[in-house]
Amino acid sequence: MYKFHGIVRWSFGWYTPNEVAFMVAELLLLLFAVSAEIIVWKKRTVWLPVAFALLSVPLAYGLCRTFSRGMILAVFGSFSVAGLLLVRLGRRPSSRSVGRPVLLLTLAMAAVLIVSLIVTDAYQRLSPENSAGDASVLNRIAIWKSFLPMLAGAPWLGWGQGHSPAVFSNWFQDPASPITYISLVSSYLDIGMDHGLLGIWLLLVGGIGMLLFPLAVVGREHPSADANSADKIRGVYVIAMGALWLTANIFNSYVSRPWLFFGVAIPYGCLFFLEVRHNGWNTARRTAKWAVAGATVISLTLFVAAKYAAQKGDIVCSKVAATRVMLCHRSAPASGKRFRILFDQVALGISPGKALRKWFMEAPDAAAVETELYPFVTDRLDECTEPPDQVLAYGTACVAAARRNWPGGLTLLFPSTSPPRTGGHQSSVVLYLPATNELGLNESWVAWAKQVGADVRIVPESGLARCLSLNPFHL
Repeated sequence: MYKFHGIVRWSFGWYTPNEVAFMVAELLLLLFAVSAEIIVWKKRTVWLPVAFALLSVPLAYGLCRTFSRGMILAVFGSFSVAGLLLVRLGRRPSSRSVGRPVLLLTLAMAAVLIVSLIVTDAYQRLSPENSAGDASVLNRIAIWKSFLPMLAGAPWLGWGQGHSPAVFSNWFQDPASPITYISLVSSYLDIGMDHGLLGIWLLLVGGIGMLLFPLAVVGREHPSADANSADKIRGVYVIAMGALWLTANIFNSYVSRPWLFFGVAIPYGCLFFLEVRHNGWNTARRTAKWAVAGATVISLTLFVAAKYAAQKGDIVCSKVAATRVMLCHRSAPASGKRFRILFDQVALGISPGKALRKWFMEAPDAAAVETELYPFVTDRLDECTEPPDQVLAYGTACVAAARRNWPGGLTLLFPSTSPPRTGGHQSSVVLYLPATNELGLNESWVAWAKQVGADVRIVPESGLARCLSLNPFHL
């Protein structure tokens, strides 16, 4: 059992109910495939579809008891796709004898799922009133709204494997939101933001191919009536499974759990093997050409849309190096300063980028800020993209920054470790210390400041936490 916001969700011992829901949905479609195959060969029109639909009752009930909104919608989507294809097949004389019975099976299984929704009260979680105020829905919407700006910031190769959640939390999420993410809650977003347009293109090639290849099998006529019906029903099942996979990954990041994809990969592999064995590579080649062309057009469209979306905001965020990001004020004056900020997770928390963006928006005279991309302890002091006018260092980063010579001024903000034995020869050094001296480091840093000729300024705030909340651009 898994209790979430007052709802008892069945997880069957797994980490989350969503994983169980994915497996149950695959089993539900597998039952649909086996049932349809038997109907094809037995040619029973009524009682077999109804009997197999009754067998789906435990699976449908278990799926609804997980209360996985995304997977329930994905199953309905896959049944809808299968139903539309079967309606079309039912109009063809060559496949009418099996198209209509299998359509009856599809409708019966969908009815079982609807009854299970009502019995378990899972339908209430799907209602517009519930979804409109649900935090999980609102958070997903907020992430999807950042898709184009994030893509514009690192369009070609993305933000780096596994780094997109931290990038979103720091540089694109609402600064007032306290939430941090370990994934972007969508396989498409995780792949697209981690690997950029290259990852999106490969994902689109695979997704389009997943739909076009079985569609080609369904649309082709076979000389043998029985073999023709069997091929078409198998194609319908594979398309339904592909629709399930493609839809489910919109709402959850299943890409990090590849073992869940065996239920999708096995039928696709079998259909591909049978098609190549009986009809050669022609269908696969045509599918590949259309998939590549479609993926290319969509990827280029996304690139143009991302660049356009990036022009709307007053602040532009972009990746400028493997480990650095730059914020730029679009309306900054020509004389605006360029800053390099070195921060650490101890000083500003797990999402320091939120505080930095808030301060930067309140400092319109600052033209650009270059800083570390990820909220790790800063020790990467490689060269900046462009020489900064001012370098600001927080917490533990103060020691590393104090050892270097910077072309502009250096400001050390509330260091949290002891000073270095020697310092660089900067033209201008300003050291800010809290009046409360909570860490007991003020005396040692004042002595260091005298050694290098730094200007010491004591901030008369109530504590270090209060000092860290001060806008560094206004000090």
